[in-house]
Amino acid sequence: HHDLAMNPRHPHVQGTSQGPDIFFQCVEAGNSFYDNLADLFEAKSRLVEQKTGVHYALYAYDGHPEAEYVIVVMGSGAVTCSETAKYLQEKGEKVGVLKVRLFRPWDRNRFMAALPTTTKRICVLDRTKEQGSQGEPLFLEVST
Repeated sequence: HHDLAMNPRHPHVQGTSQGPDIFFQCVEAGNSFYDNLADLFEAKSRLVEQKTGVHYALYAYDGHPEAEYVIVVMGSGAVTCSETAKYLQEKGEKVGVLKVRLFRPWDRNRFMAALPTTTKRICVLDRTKEQGSQGEPLFLEVST
């Protein structure tokens, strides 16, 4: 029973409870880090580019520079979409793919800058299915 006793030389915390007021104060305190995540991502991706020559953007566009139809996609499906867009471009279609590499925090300005100004229609391929929702997370961000 002495091993379980409290000891100031070996502090131990067990079963803490945090009320909602303190929890949300901690969440709000982390917002500055969250808000700066996109800038940090771009800074680190520049370091990767310097070492490897590969450029990673938050929102990477592939396709016709004056695309009218654009697929917005995240994850492994982006490779297939890019290959399909290249094939369709060779056939004369004005299509493109916008790859989302960092979903949260969503940066509307960077997203719009990556999207061709000639875009008429957007197709969003989301990776999740949320039953009963008005739309999946990626679709909701793009449509906003």
